Amino acid sequence: MGAEVRFRDWCPCRETGLQNDLFVMGSVLFELSTRKPPYVGLEDQEVIRLYQAMKFPSADDLLLGKVITKCWMGSYKSADDLKSDMIMTFEQTRARKPRWLMGLFTLLCMLTSILAFLSQCNYVSK
Repeated sequence: MGAEVRFRDWCPCRETGLQNDLFVMGSVLFELSTRKPPYVGLEDQEVIRLYQAMKFPSADDLLLGKVITKCWMGSYKSADDLKSDMIMTFEQTRARKPRWLMGLFTLLCMLTSILAFLSQCNYVSK
């Protein structure tokens, strides 16, 4: 993974482990939603500077934009909290979105459940 997805030392308040994994999940969700990684086209040093300043690409117009932003800002205390937000977003948008998008969304919720399980089993990166 390049700096655009994961850079462990981007902020001194970040530790490896669950918060780092939730941050990466936000980047994965962003890339799945936009078909491009955060900060695509920028040099690694610029990406690191933006991470350190806690400036992230806008996710406001994305279906999971609030979820992505909360991942990046470290707002989730657990993978279960992330999963709950994703399910709530799914429920709110189910009637308005195409079926294929809901299938993708279901897959993302399953991946988040796996992350929650692994974090409880201490398999998440430390």
